Amino acid sequence: MLAMSFVYGVVVAGVLVAAPAVAGEPSVVADAPSLRVERTDAGLRVAADGARIEDVLQELAEKEGFEVEIQLGVERPPVDVDLQGVTLEEALRTILRRRNYAISYAETENGLEVSRVQVLLPEAAVQTTARQTATRSQRSTATMAPEYQQYLTRRRQQAEQRLVQQAEQRRRAQREARLAERRRAWVERARQAQRAREAQQEVPLRRLLWERGR
Repeated sequence: MLAMSFVYGVVVAGVLVAAPAVAGEPSVVADAPSLRVERTDAGLRVAADGARIEDVLQELAEKEGFEVEIQLGVERPPVDVDLQGVTLEEALRTILRRRNYAISYAETENGLEVSRVQVLLPEAAVQTTARQTATRSQRSTATMAPEYQQYLTRRRQQAEQRLVQQAEQRRRAQREARLAERRRAWVERARQAQRAREAQQEVPLRRLLWERGR
């Protein structure tokens, strides 16, 4: 018959004194989560037993140099993997399987490398969150303080008045430009008429001088 032992202890003056083991009573030892991430010549080795996903990703990020973002509300069951000689992308896809995630890449002198890993809410949860945010926004607008509503009304009226003033200024500038163009055309026509009259007067004068010179 297999005998199992359990150690009892008694604290005496701040010192734990072990009592003799009693045969037949089982020992209780809690399994602590374990995590090991290292890079070898064959590739990455990732060994996780009950480790938190944020700890696994952060350990990988420190080793490989990328950023990690986990959205609030994401379920975080423990990670149990034992990978050897894999690439970073293979490790990430294995760790993040059955999850909604995004991997961003950046171009470096060594080529494309992972720059950011995001663990996202499931698509349905994202849509629900968006609807909840829109509903909260609508409720906050509906329950807005009257003073703030009046402030927004004044701002809207002021903006409309500015638009009307700007349109009037543009119309006024266009009218002034048309008037200035008309004045320039009138002055030009007047100059041309004056030159024509002067030319008409100059011909008889030249003829008179010519006849006198004969």
